[in-house]
Amino acid sequence: MCRQVRYAGDPHRVADVVDEALHSAVTTGGPVCLVLPHHGHGDRRPVSGTDGPIDPALVFDELAARLPQRVTVTVDGDAILTRLDRQLPRGAVVLPCDAPEATGGALPYAMAAKLADPDRPVLALVTDEGMQLHGLAELVTVARAWWAWPDPRLVILVLNTRSVHRRYPDAARTMADDVPYAGWARLLGLHGVRVDRPELVGVAWDEALAADRPCVLEMVVDPAAPASRDGAAAPSHAAPSP
Repeated sequence: MCRQVRYAGDPHRVADVVDEALHSAVTTGGPVCLVLPHHGHGDRRPVSGTDGPIDPALVFDELAARLPQRVTVTVDGDAILTRLDRQLPRGAVVLPCDAPEATGGALPYAMAAKLADPDRPVLALVTDEGMQLHGLAELVTVARAWWAWPDPRLVILVLNTRSVHRRYPDAARTMADDVPYAGWARLLGLHGVRVDRPELVGVAWDEALAADRPCVLEMVVDPAAPASRDGAAAPSHAAPSP
């Protein structure tokens, strides 16, 4: 007999109620009944902000609200990333890797920044293409070196568009679309978080920034989302402090 019932009458709270039911089932060991709202095809209405892939701008909004002090940020030269990094607040040290031949350079740059100042938290903002070209191999170096850092915070954000093949029409250069970047990090003993629901973006940032080891934060994003909002001017970022 099911003694615990969770009813999601509000479509906007379905995800929260599902999470509550799963938590209750795990902690109590008993069955939990979950009653979800049902509508006919003619009555279906999308829930704003929770359907479909994640808007990259949301990822940066949530990061901007949590950016650690004295952080160094390295950014791949991808159009989306170089525009979205304007949303970061003043005071962040941003090192763009904008050379055309340096796709995927954000993680090696981040590793160099971490080795130069292991007491400073570092973020690497990497495209899925760059992660496949250089990042997966560089994670091996991270896994070997991080234990000696006084501050182990190195967060590698990967915007997974699952559409890398569209940039390489030549079959000889076709790359895989949905590589498990976070899973690869976990295999190496690092922390890995994969997010494909917009309502979990903020929580995922909290987990990544609080991890006791380097973390790959993989966000499954919409490749068709606009690269910036309203053409906002880029704030000036401070130079690294000695």
